[in-house]
This record gives sequence, structure tokens and C-alpha cells, in this order.
Amino acid sequence: MSFSQLVKEEISKIIPETRHCALAELSAVFTSSGFFYPVEGHPHIGIRTENVLVAKTGFSLIKKLFGTAARVSVTERKQSRRGHVYTIILQDAASSEQMIRALKLESAVSRMDLSVRSADRKLLQSDCCRKAFLRGVFLSSGSLSDPEKIYHLELVSETEEFAEEIREIMSGFGLNAKTVERKGRIVVYLKEGNQIVDFLGLIQASVSLLNFENTRVMKDVRNNVNRSVNCETANLGKTVSAAVRELHDIGKIDQLIGLDQLPGALREVAYARLKHPDISLKELGEMLDPPLGKSGISHRMRKIHEIAEGRKL
Repeated sequence: MSFSQLVKEEISKIIPETRHCALAELSAVFTSSGFFYPVEGHPHIGIRTENVLVAKTGFSLIKKLFGTAARVSVTERKQSRRGHVYTIILQDAASSEQMIRALKLESAVSRMDLSVRSADRKLLQSDCCRKAFLRGVFLSSGSLSDPEKIYHLELVSETEEFAEEIREIMSGFGLNAKTVERKGRIVVYLKEGNQIVDFLGLIQASVSLLNFENTRVMKDVRNNVNRSVNCETANLGKTVSAAVRELHDIGKIDQLIGLDQLPGALREVAYARLKHPDISLKELGEMLDPPLGKSGISHRMRKIHEIAEGRKL
């Protein structure tokens, strides 16, 4: 099961205790998956989705809010033999009208128009309702990439209006969400680990939040270890390369004129390098008497190189 599906499994089990929060979450579900249909001159309302978790949540919210059992039908997905389409329909006109009023949909219903999908702001006046709303949005149209690979959370909207509504609510909680158009839809997304953790906290996905954080910590530790190893390997490579060059210069001088012909300070360094060919300049300087700093050793090695190249003695 994907990380995104695990989050949805977790939050689908949360049914708000208060009526106002339940309405806020149902409004998010309906905005993503709802529809109207006329029956004998009366408007009816329903939810249609390919996600069984959205269907279960919608059914539970409707039952909690309106005290009526909606009818659920399941059909095979037309485009594929795999998967199903779940349709939730309120069984009578009175319940439909009650839900329409509760979700502030009278104007849209009068036109039988779902072309502008957005939630009524009166349903989103308190922080707890806005959190429930975001939970419903993620359940209906959200996804979260595996944090082992990449930090990326997105919420897909059919309209710019609804996308802007989502982005504004997230911004109110300090989340710097961005939007992008993709295949005719508007995607609201987060790409920063801390922001995704905050979002998971807002929608009460506490188990997923801990799993995300654990994965992120292990990933950061692994990356730090790799960086450290790479850095040490690179430094070791530089040390070895420098030592090989220095030994070559010393050997060349020994063949041409003999090391005893070097000035005392350079002779001391040359013999020390021959005795300790695999240590760094800093370590080499610490072994001299008196000790010499890295810059002092580097200066003497440059002099030895100049002599080896025949430029001076």
C-alpha cells in the first residue's frame, strides 16, 4: 500500500464529533465528488467516487448529520475492469433538501450547476472546521509521495476558485502552498518536509505524521553519513595525491644532488615525509620538533618542489 493510501486509511476513520466540523468535511467531499439530479421535479443530491474510503466517509458523515441511511450502489468502472464506482444517494427529497440547505447549495441547485465547485465560507469560520475541511479535501483529491523518495503533497481541484480557497485556508495555517495547472486541473502542492508534517498534523493523521518524521530523520542521517564519507574520501584522495607528488619531488632531489644538500629546514621536512608517507601535512607538522603548522609545512613543500623542478636551491 502506498504512503498516500496509508494516510487516507487513517483519516477516513475520523468522524468529527461536532456538527459544524462534520459539515465542513462533508462540504469538501461534496465539492470534489458531489452531484445533483432531479426526481419528479424535486432536487436530489448525491456523491459519486471511485475511492471506497471517500464513499465510506461520505456515507458516515451523511448518517451523522442527517440521521438517515443513504443508499449506496456499486458499479464497475467503465474504462477498466479493475475497480468500482461508488454512488451515494439520499433516499428521500426531504433529506436531500436538508443536506442542500446545510451545505449552502441552494443557489447552485436552482441552476443544477456544479460548474463552480467551492465550499461556502460560512461553513469554514473556525479553525477546527477548516482543519476538517482540509482532511476532506485530502481524502477526496489528495496524494502524498513516499518520503523515502521525495517530499511532495498535492490536492487536485477542478476549478481555480476551489484551488484558491484551499490555498487560502492552508496559508491561514502558515502553509506556503503553491498552485500549478496540470491536464486542465489546478494542483495545490507542498514540497517542503516541515510544511507537509504540519499539514498531516492539521488533518489529524498522527500515525502517518510519525512515520513521515521517522523516514525523514533516517533519510537525513543517511544523507549526512554519505556526505561525511564522501568528504573524507575526497580529503583522503587529496592527501594521498599530495603525498605522492611530494615523495616524487624528494626522490628526484635525492637522485640529483642528495637530500643532505638541502637547507636544514627543508631537509627535516623531506626526511619526515619519507618516514611517514601516508599522513597529512597537518599531522606531519605536528611530528616535527618544534611542531610546525600546516601553512609552514606547505611553504617548505613548495620550496622542495621548486628545487625538484630545477628552479632554485
